[in-house]
Amino acid sequence: MTAIRGAIVAGGIAALVAGGCAERKLPPVDIPVAKSSRLYIGDLTCEGRARCITVYLTPWCPACKNSIPFIGELRDYVREHPVYGLNVVVVTMLCPCAELLRVSMKKGYLFFWNLSKQHKYPKGGSLMRSMKMRDYIVRDKKVFIGLEDSKRSWKLCVRSEKMIIHELSMPADYDGLIRYIRRGYPGCTVKLIYEAGFNGFWLHDLLEADGVDCVVTPPNKVTQEKDSRVKNDRIDARRLAKVLEDDDYKSCFVPDAELREDRQISRTLIGVQKDLTRLQGRIRHFFHFHHLAPGAFNGDSWKATDVKRLRTISLCEPLRFSLDIMLKELEVLLQCRRELKKQLLALSKKQRYCEAFACIVSQPGVGPLSAIRFVLEWGEDLTRFGTGRRFSSFLGLTGSEFSTAETVRRGHITKQGKAFVRSWLIQCAWVGYKRDPVLLEKYQNVLRATRNPKMAIVAVARKMAVRLWHLVMFRERYQIGLLEEQPAPAA
Repeated sequence: MTAIRGAIVAGGIAALVAGGCAERKLPPVDIPVAKSSRLYIGDLTCEGRARCITVYLTPWCPACKNSIPFIGELRDYVREHPVYGLNVVVVTMLCPCAELLRVSMKKGYLFFWNLSKQHKYPKGGSLMRSMKMRDYIVRDKKVFIGLEDSKRSWKLCVRSEKMIIHELSMPADYDGLIRYIRRGYPGCTVKLIYEAGFNGFWLHDLLEADGVDCVVTPPNKVTQEKDSRVKNDRIDARRLAKVLEDDDYKSCFVPDAELREDRQISRTLIGVQKDLTRLQGRIRHFFHFHHLAPGAFNGDSWKATDVKRLRTISLCEPLRFSLDIMLKELEVLLQCRRELKKQLLALSKKQRYCEAFACIVSQPGVGPLSAIRFVLEWGEDLTRFGTGRRFSSFLGLTGSEFSTAETVRRGHITKQGKAFVRSWLIQCAWVGYKRDPVLLEKYQNVLRATRNPKMAIVAVARKMAVRLWHLVMFRERYQIGLLEEQPAPAA
């Protein structure tokens, strides 16, 4: 059959079937008031699109709600009537004809459209403006926005009442985002979520300052289907909006601006140290490539006397010029490292950090530089971790497991969180177990059981991390001896 169109008048039904069929009159049916917009909305099996009457309902329209029982009776009648034998498929979606449907319903008419007919959005306006969703869906309701950010554009998915009400792409500009939220959803409770990444937390700060509740979630904690093989920004924005509406998300700790700015000094020191390591490798390669002074670098360690020795080696003019350039760069990096360390030690005397710094530095094996870097990375308040076990899990020092039924598989540590923080803990553990008998006992017990010194020192680092959490939580100084893990005090 060709396209089917019908017009239903309040108080009576008239169905017009194209293709030579005569006009059939159906008995009159009253339109009672429906209590639920989801009473008859559902999916029905369709026996071919040409023999289906599709009813597009909009749950936010009062006239559509009133017509739901009427649609149910119509569906039963045309499906069972021997003359028609049609299916009535009730669909809830944001179709372009929703505006026409709402206006027609107010006048007492209901339009049916064939499912096979391709609908197109009206020209010269977005779907948001054409259907005025803010007036019929989200008025004085909760709105959940998932934002997938990138360098040039942002993908947004807006959900409310368990359905998607708008999707759009906009330039990566905050003024445009806050303008869209204020104009599109006035009077609504708006909550936005985005993944932590290269953009940092400036977007969170601006949204919170403008009264928008903002959540920053770790990318590896966002739930998704196991069989998902398609990924793009639009799908990511949809997933973020859904987990936000379902309250199925994990949030990041967002440090304040002062802590982020002070922490940047420690992060800059990490970058300078990496540049030093790369430059030292280039200098070693320079000597090995030209077979110069093979015994100048016997080990991996780089000593202060090595630079003086390099300046005294006799070289031809081109090689001497190249080496001098690298040595000048080396001196600049060494000077930058000294200044950064000096600035970090000055931060340890800051009133905000001094108490947590004093607690951490009391642990044997933890020096002043490591202590202040721990404070800057974790913050001076660790109450967000209920127990030391959660804190060690946050650092990635707990063992991984993939078990099912009777099969138990345990693997390496999870390596969650920052790798450089774990490396600092490992370095402190190598020093600490030689000064603390309790840590030494822990090291010996694990070494005896595993015959692996690396596993033993990781266990010592985990125990040290739990102790550091305890010291900061309860504002205590470490005493040589056993310090058991305790829960956080009740608020």
